Amino acid sequence: MPSTDLLETMHKRFDVMRCLRDGITTKSRIEKELGVSRQTVGRALTELEDHGLITDARNDCQEITSVGEIAYETYTEHQEVFNTLSKGRRVLNNLPIEIRLDKELLREVTIINEGEYVSQKSFAELERLIQPADNVIAVTPVFVHHQINLLSQKVTETPFDLTIVTTNDSLREALEMNSSEMTMLLESENCTVITTSETLSCPMYICDEETVWLGSFDENGSLCGALVADSDHAVDCTTDLVTEYIDEGSESMDRESQQIQD
Repeated sequence: MPSTDLLETMHKRFDVMRCLRDGITTKSRIEKELGVSRQTVGRALTELEDHGLITDARNDCQEITSVGEIAYETYTEHQEVFNTLSKGRRVLNNLPIEIRLDKELLREVTIINEGEYVSQKSFAELERLIQPADNVIAVTPVFVHHQINLLSQKVTETPFDLTIVTTNDSLREALEMNSSEMTMLLESENCTVITTSETLSCPMYICDEETVWLGSFDENGSLCGALVADSDHAVDCTTDLVTEYIDEGSESMDRESQQIQD
């Protein structure tokens, strides 16, 4: 009976498992790779064998078993999630609950929140995503100069379809702040604007239905970073939420139109 449980063993002996996965299978090579003693390598291999994760540890050419492969992959996936949580906790904690973060999404994201000029880096990444795109859906609770400039330049290109989901207050403030470029943006035949009464907690962009960019604001209302993902799961989750905003906004516009006709 092993003296430790499987999870504890994977945590303690992960580096040895990684060596085996990388084709470093002899004790001498593992010892050199990890910079540890032969005795330490021997104890690690024995423990891994006790849990059925590798073949006979007494031989000098161990192999990972089927159980070992599953254990390694599962542990690696959870490591990725914890690394994302650790690195991106500031951004993630400031995203609205409606984003519906889960383990699958967290395995497949890039977090921008380190170093100086985080806000500029976040917008630079957004610009990189928008420039080659043919279709962009932008949910924005507030407009900033850089964002208006970027979208007003991009919307003049063809073919390009831009859908903006925002609130009436945000739209009015944007027109007051940057009237000429904002007016050009709104009057473009490539741009559709939908206003919603829903509370928009963070900016969300979906580019070509393939990549999402989610901005995160801190308690002072400043952009503190962004989350970028191109997995189907991330796009589907974000699209579902954006569709709710669009449907609500369309229904509101229909009601207003009906009131005018009556």
